Amino acid sequence: MHWDDSWFSRLTAKHKAVFDSPAIDDGLAVSQAAGYVRGMRDAAAAGLDDVQAVVVMRHAGIPMVFNDAMWAKYEIGKQGKVKDDSTDKWATRNPFFASAPPKADAPARPAPTNARPQATLSWLGSNGHILLGCDLATRGYAGQIAERTKGQMQTIYEELKANLVPGVILQPTGVYAVHRAQEAGCSYIRST
Repeated sequence: MHWDDSWFSRLTAKHKAVFDSPAIDDGLAVSQAAGYVRGMRDAAAAGLDDVQAVVVMRHAGIPMVFNDAMWAKYEIGKQGKVKDDSTDKWATRNPFFASAPPKADAPARPAPTNARPQATLSWLGSNGHILLGCDLATRGYAGQIAERTKGQMQTIYEELKANLVPGVILQPTGVYAVHRAQEAGCSYIRST
């Protein structure tokens, strides 16, 4: 099988870090990656292209790589005990991909800008940062769903692969992805 390793050559920034996320843990890896970018810009006066983050979602953190359709269909929020901040109910959308819509009674907030790092996979992915998922964990997660739903593991696996959030690249394993990022000069940060 051929794996997409094109991300490796895109790691060209002066400051690089890989955030290893073997658990969801309220999206800590996503928050830390955005905080790293923001901190390097604020404290080290790093320019827009001077900092890159790699987020590796693996093991129990793999549900973060799936789109809203999969979160709704397979009740990922309920299964993983992940609440949607905008509803205070089990998430039926991927809360790590984009910011939650404001609650009906919440005061209006200014729209986020691309210049200021946002703790979302959509912001990271659309601003030159690398999002990687573990294929081994995806297979394992498909097996869990198949067992729970009495479905076919291979069919569910193919469906999950077809429904990754934009920008995520599956790698053979998350450990492989973390190692490759370190080979490219990334500092290692275990996020969970």
